[in-house]
Amino acid sequence: MFDRSVFPVVAAVGPTAEQVSLGFFPDLWVVPPHRPREVAVDTDTLYLANAGSDDVLAVDLVTRFPKWHARAVGQEPDGIVLDTSRGLLYVLTLTGQEIVTLSASTGEIQSRLRFAHDPTPSQIARGRYLFGNATDPRLTKDQWMSCAICHPDGDVDGRQWNFGDGPLDTHTLRGALACAPLHYTAHLDEIQDTYDFTRRTMAGRWFVQKDEMNDYLGASNAGYNRDLDALGAYIESLTPKRPPSPPSEALAAIEEGRKIFFSEKAGCAACHPPPLYTDSGQEDVRGNFIRHDVGTCREGEDEALQLLDTPSLLGLRQSEPYLHDGRASTLESVFTYHNREDLHGHTSHLSENDIYCLSEFICYLDPGPAQTSQ
Repeated sequence: MFDRSVFPVVAAVGPTAEQVSLGFFPDLWVVPPHRPREVAVDTDTLYLANAGSDDVLAVDLVTRFPKWHARAVGQEPDGIVLDTSRGLLYVLTLTGQEIVTLSASTGEIQSRLRFAHDPTPSQIARGRYLFGNATDPRLTKDQWMSCAICHPDGDVDGRQWNFGDGPLDTHTLRGALACAPLHYTAHLDEIQDTYDFTRRTMAGRWFVQKDEMNDYLGASNAGYNRDLDALGAYIESLTPKRPPSPPSEALAAIEEGRKIFFSEKAGCAACHPPPLYTDSGQEDVRGNFIRHDVGTCREGEDEALQLLDTPSLLGLRQSEPYLHDGRASTLESVFTYHNREDLHGHTSHLSENDIYCLSEFICYLDPGPAQTSQ
């Protein structure tokens, strides 16, 4: 399904326009540019810098066909400026830390200037590049997908995807490895286990042959490939985003929400205990990871979604919509419309103001320093 999922599009909108015009579909012209980041425009040409495919594309604004396609410009082109007087393009590469000069008429590289040194540890920097790049056939085919396309900056795209087991809301990767296992069904415990997803969904070849890997949830698959470990190190470095400081008028509601959250009657903390606000990783008496039936599995969905791993509540403010399939547009609806049988905490006795206070408390949960589950 890799080539039926995401598509590069260039949209145009005027300063007074009320609608966006989807004018350019570059995947129809060339090997698809991935993660377009910035454009430069002159009277008849649009220049597109693509962070995920390390290239720059020039498009004729009249015919809407490419004039030229410059590949291997540098690692992660993130900005582009046109100098019309000299007929030059200046492309800033984020991972490469270069300013690359191209001819605006032909796309030929004129020069490279290294302007900085990335202080990020080399393994994490390499993983960050792989995370957002679509040129590596071990991760995808035909420059079509990357991890960052659904997890921009390791976060969420706010969309729901159906990979054959029912629609699933994109789960943030920020802080995910601090409270492994991974996925709603807890069938993975490290990034090195994502072989099946990469092969089936992204059409990548993967870094390690399947017969050389250990079983998921078994012995670690780390140490088999340096790039794969770099990808895992980058994701492990991601921490939940801290919320803004609450306004003074919200403090009373947040404190009341805290009391409700930790009350035995509501029972929220039973499955969402601090400091990570999840019981993910805890095991039952048979040694299996604990999962819960919170009444959200629908008829026709995969039976594996009957019992769900508990997600952390840290960073929840930035991850709407909610629940495993994204059906809840607000936190308030999680506790009301989608919890009528009190399977997802006991909330039916709470007043409208109680629900508001509980939601405010969760929205302002502060992860503080990076934590690791015990």
